[in-house]
Amino acid sequence: MLTSDIALIKDEGFKAISQEFADDITKLEEQFKHAWYKLTTADMGPVTRCLGDNIPPAQAFQSPLPKVDANSAAPDFIAIREAIQELIEGDA
Repeated sequence: MLTSDIALIKDEGFKAISQEFADDITKLEEQFKHAWYKLTTADMGPVTRCLGDNIPPAQAFQSPLPKVDANSAAPDFIAIREAIQELIEGDA
């Protein structure tokens, strides 16, 4: 067992949480479902980036991205790549 596993049964605070979920598996499943969704999608941006028909509602952790100015010029990715390459070569 890991130290974290032992804490779940020995530490009074964690033990109370463990017992609460042990007594109510439905609550555990509901909390796990939301935690897993957050863990696997937190870095994907806002829900507006999702594609398809089966999109869950937006969650609080899915922060909106700033609006993009349609009139602004696109970044010069070639210049950016060259600058990164110079940094890499400079470290060699």
